[in-house]
Amino acid sequence: MAVRKLIKSSDGTKSWESMSSSVKRRPTQEWCAFYTPMGRMVSKPAGKRPRHMHPEEWCAEKTPFKGKVIRSY
Repeated sequence: MAVRKLIKSSDGTKSWESMSSSVKRRPTQEWCAFYTPMGRMVSKPAGKRPRHMHPEEWCAEKTPFKGKVIRSY
């Protein structure tokens, strides 16, 4: 069964288009919490976590708090 979606084109007009129901949306990244000397911080890290990296360090990897994480476990 096809899914109908309202699509807006570049010129501003809207039209209904059908799309396969087997097409799934990419899941959104969940908020990731980590602790620093300044307190609890949250981020939405992009991509996959490298296997060698602790989950809390990965959360802080692309923030100014890289390397300042206090591990909870």
